[in-house]
Amino acid sequence: MAPLRCVSIKTAAYQQEEVLDAAKTFVKTEGIVPAPETAHAIKQTIVEALKCKRRNLKKTIVFCFSGHGLLDLGAYGHQTKLKRVKSSGRQGHLSSVSS
Repeated sequence: MAPLRCVSIKTAAYQQEEVLDAAKTFVKTEGIVPAPETAHAIKQTIVEALKCKRRNLKKTIVFCFSGHGLLDLGAYGHQTKLKRVKSSGRQGHLSSVSS
């Protein structure tokens, strides 16, 4: 049996928009749509990878891809619509994108 190894786990919290942006990056690079829960792990993985890059460290980063997001495509589409409304300066008109 392999020896047990202690690993410290830290928590992190992100806004929904940045989590979905990380998921979109994952879709573009890997071709798989992650579930929103998985997108949180992807966001933290990207943050850790960028830290390693800045510090010139080589580490293996592992995350749990817990499922696809094919049933959650509406959430991704809704977030994209909200982002477009915000960037057009119409924050007060968010009700026009909800359906």
